[in-house]
This record gives sequence, C-alpha cells and structure tokens, in this order.
Amino acid sequence: MLCGLLIDQRFGLNKVNIVEEYAKKEEEEEEEDEFEVQLAEQQQHNKFSNFQKEKELENSRKEDMRETCSFSYSK
Repeated sequence: MLCGLLIDQRFGLNKVNIVEEYAKKEEEEEEEDEFEVQLAEQQQHNKFSNFQKEKELENSRKEDMRETCSFSYSK
C-alpha cells in the first residue's frame, strides 16, 4: 500500500510538471508570436515610411525640374 501511494505521488508530480511545462511552452510560443507580429508591424511601418520619403524626394525633384525649366524658358 505504501509503495502504491509513493508511485501515485511520484506520477502525480510528473503530471503536474508536464502540465506546468506545457503551459510554460504555450506562453513562450505566444510571446514569440507577439514579437513576430510586432516585428512585422514595425517592418511594414518602415516600408511605408521609406515609400513616403521616396515620394517626397521624387516630388521635390520634379518641382526643382519645373523651376529650372521655367527659369530657362523665361530668359
């Protein structure tokens, strides 16, 4: 009887440890997923920001060309 009780306690603890480890693994995976989402959002924001800067630079160049061309024609 005592041997059976010790075995039950030992396996009971193993079950608890397995459940705790599973919960810990799930939490780590959730954290990794959250990090990946944040990273993807940051990359998307950076791409959009870079696109905006490129467009602004392109528009500025076009405006400079217009001014140069209009100045040349006005002479």
